[in-house]
Amino acid sequence: MLEIMFYGGAGTIGGNMIQVSIENTSILFDIGKSYDVYDRFFGMGYRNYPMEFEDLVISSLIPRELAGKFFIDKNVQKPVGSSPIDAVFVSHSHFDHSWYIPLVRDDVPIYMNKIAYTMYRSAVGKPRGGRSIVDKNVQGEIPSFPNVKTLTTENKSIRALNFDDFNVLYGPVDHSIPGAYAYALEYEDKLLLYTGDFRLHGMFSEKRKSFLDMIEDRRSDYREIILITEGTNWGSEEPFLNEKQVEENVREMLRRHYKDFKTAIALVSPNDVDRVRELFKAASLAAFDEGKYLKPFVDHTVAKLLTALNAEKLLEPIPRIGECIEAGTTIEKKGKTEPLRVMLLGEKRYTKKGEAKKGDWHGYLVHTLGVKDEDIIGMKELASEIDENDNSRYFILLSSFNLDPFYLKKIIKPSSLVLFSTS
Repeated sequence: MLEIMFYGGAGTIGGNMIQVSIENTSILFDIGKSYDVYDRFFGMGYRNYPMEFEDLVISSLIPRELAGKFFIDKNVQKPVGSSPIDAVFVSHSHFDHSWYIPLVRDDVPIYMNKIAYTMYRSAVGKPRGGRSIVDKNVQGEIPSFPNVKTLTTENKSIRALNFDDFNVLYGPVDHSIPGAYAYALEYEDKLLLYTGDFRLHGMFSEKRKSFLDMIEDRRSDYREIILITEGTNWGSEEPFLNEKQVEENVREMLRRHYKDFKTAIALVSPNDVDRVRELFKAASLAAFDEGKYLKPFVDHTVAKLLTALNAEKLLEPIPRIGECIEAGTTIEKKGKTEPLRVMLLGEKRYTKKGEAKKGDWHGYLVHTLGVKDEDIIGMKELASEIDENDNSRYFILLSSFNLDPFYLKKIIKPSSLVLFSTS
């Protein structure tokens, strides 16, 4: 008999955690943070993190049924008895689908796309340990999780994992973050399809057939199909622009701005690699249109993600720290920039030996990620450079999580253009 338990994600956005059981086997689709619940308990006040494991249980961020047996604080606990969950399938690396990976007991496999895993590791890596109980279970500045099993589809768009009582099919879907998968649980002549988050207007949708299309092609193979899907924008009549339309609109906006002014700042989700790539392309071509040379920058959050993806040679081509960005519309016409640099939200700090100090983002970029020191600039130095240079145009791409007016006032001038990108 098939049983489905929604621990999170039903009737709300994110926080997906869905248990599916058949006979003696149980799996979870996603293990995400519910932002609604999180904000209700930890969204204000001096203690705005779940610092203890019990905080997660009391607030119902994790289900009490799985606490201690499946989710554990690995620093102080050992799992009790056998796990009620045999495997986890993570659809993508947004935290509302993946946040609790560090708390899953080590003998339970977690399956996710290889790109999604790289992006998750980048997202939780930082120069200092975090304050939440989840962060305290992350080990190392570039953490790894031994129970994560990475999946790839490459040339085959549907693959399967076999369990005692059913098979789990998996394949790619388009989303605002790379490495998104949908999963389908196949048993007898029935199919349970879990889409995860997906969109129909992105670059992937235009280039490749998605897992959902291929499941549709074999629909006649099943007598019954159960669909579990996200519905964030269902019922919305607002038209969606594809990435090409976004690039063209931004390019024209920047072209008009760069005619008379120097600086544009874009706030973007660093996980939306397609958008990061298209914004830089639009900026370089807009500056080229006005006969100007572009100086591009990213903050540390975007930099660590680009560095991680480039180190694994995933999603090429994407911008590389220390290299020029080229964007061509025709063979004859190209926009070319100066090398991409990292703008710190503070200033560089050095030891007496002249080395980048460890323990902050400057040191993390240099020592952990291998970014050259000359490719990093402090905000005060960048602000002075912008004031003194009238011949170049500046495009600064920041993670929307780092929007802090106190810091940004050094570079946001009355003539600056600020773009807020949503995916």
